[in-house]
Amino acid sequence: MKKWLTYILLLLAAASFAQQQRVAKALEYVEAGDFFNAKTEIDAALQNETTHNDSYAWYVKGFIYKELYKKNEKNNPLSPLRIEAIAALKKSMELDIKGENINENKQTLKFLATTLNNDAANSINANNPEAAQKAFEKYKEVMLLIDPQADLKPKTIEFLLALASMLNNQYQAEQDSAKKEFKFLGVKNMYQEVLKLDPNNISANYNLGILFYNKAVNIINNLDYDMDMFALMEIQDNCVEIFKQSLPYMEKALALDPDRIETLRGLEGIYISLNEFEKSNAIRARLDALGK
Repeated sequence: MKKWLTYILLLLAAASFAQQQRVAKALEYVEAGDFFNAKTEIDAALQNETTHNDSYAWYVKGFIYKELYKKNEKNNPLSPLRIEAIAALKKSMELDIKGENINENKQTLKFLATTLNNDAANSINANNPEAAQKAFEKYKEVMLLIDPQADLKPKTIEFLLALASMLNNQYQAEQDSAKKEFKFLGVKNMYQEVLKLDPNNISANYNLGILFYNKAVNIINNLDYDMDMFALMEIQDNCVEIFKQSLPYMEKALALDPDRIETLRGLEGIYISLNEFEKSNAIRARLDALGK
């Protein structure tokens, strides 16, 4: 019985050694810059149960896949190699109880996080909101792997404001009325997401106010005054409601930045539209005092 046990242990040790040799071989290929063959070796090593729980082997896989991403898929925002690299590095960190590979894992993840952030920005510039949101969500996921206590709120607000601006440009250019309304809601929701994170964000408050204000103004400017009187009154009543929706955001924006000319002008227009002439006159006096 002891002989069989010894024999089995020797076989297991030999298997473990063979798999460690594959990891070492993968590293040799890495040193030579041959990441294709390095990938073959590390993938084979990690398929074996003797290596599958080896934190360092998973780090090596993450590093190799990261290098392959740089070489072959750096212009692909949906790169499968990058996703695999992140998954491998995450696995390595989960297995690394003693923290032996923590710095290497984090350094590689930081590089990949930067590429995701860049892809989010590039997708906004390319008018691709879906790709931008996917890249940014993955960026946040990676940053929290690096530091679970990371404060991502400022970066998230910056991203949402940029995305809202891009969506607003699409909304302004849309000619189809149904699609335009859908895009209006998208812009509105994006600015409201910012306000959930920071109720005192000047840009989000101002832009939400202007969004509603311009919507009402555009409806008024495109009115057909030859239409049925009751239909006309209904549209005008609807515009009043839209101006009312604009009002709290514009007032908040002005409270946060009392001398901003654009906000004062917008607020003056809203008060006039709501027949609040005492308030509009007060705003006009402030504009005159500012020389505007």
